[in-house]
Amino acid sequence: MGLTGFNRWRRLMQKQREERIQESPFDEENELLLAVYEAACAGEVTGSGKPSVQAVEKRLGRDITAADRDKAWEIVKPEFEK
Repeated sequence: MGLTGFNRWRRLMQKQREERIQESPFDEENELLLAVYEAACAGEVTGSGKPSVQAVEKRLGRDITAADRDKAWEIVKPEFEK
């Protein structure tokens, strides 16, 4: 997925989060990906360049583990390597 496609996806996820349109098992994963992406864009990263767990939790409004963040980061990270 290119940057344009990712931005479209990001806007869609933001809209769904705001309106709470869908309630499916995939919503939590999509919200986590979006929160990781937003934290990275805001520069809220650790010394190793990963978005900080605290920044992601702030955006989600719930606790996550570093392992959750790492899984999401592996999906989002290629967008920052271009």
